[in-house]
Amino acid sequence: QKKLPAYMTSSEDNMQSLKVRLLSGAMECSEYCLISSSKWCAEQSNSLSVPLLELPTPPVLNISPNNYPRFLFAKNLFAMKEYLRAGDALESCTESPAVFLKFYCKYLHGEKLRAEKAVDYVDVFEQSNDTSNPELRQLKTRMEEARESLDGYGLYLYAVVLRDLNLRDQA
Repeated sequence: QKKLPAYMTSSEDNMQSLKVRLLSGAMECSEYCLISSSKWCAEQSNSLSVPLLELPTPPVLNISPNNYPRFLFAKNLFAMKEYLRAGDALESCTESPAVFLKFYCKYLHGEKLRAEKAVDYVDVFEQSNDTSNPELRQLKTRMEEARESLDGYGLYLYAVVLRDLNLRDQA
């Protein structure tokens, strides 16, 4: 009979380890303002009935002490759905979490504009039916310039931008 890998067994040690890893993921996603992902990780961790014996270590962000207040300010603006202001607050930051959040804010701002334009498109006499994200082209250019500063989250967002521009082969 074939033995299952350790991560597929339901021993209490493995379940506790999984619970801690899910909480760590929730904390990291929260730091990057990925609220739905953070919620999912926290919900999955909460559903595990094993007791939590240790708290996960908070993620270490690569943010300088000088830029941390700006990053925190931008995160709060993001939470208030002020994406343009949040992105602008991080304009001069070059550390990977801030770079990701800056570009993510620009992307979401464009999505917000796209959604507003789609609602306004009810006017039948309007000439243009382009309801794409207006920030995509500029975002692609800026992300290419900052490619060295992109971490895994940033590279994923870059692939999303390329996909939305129908550049799937580059994504």
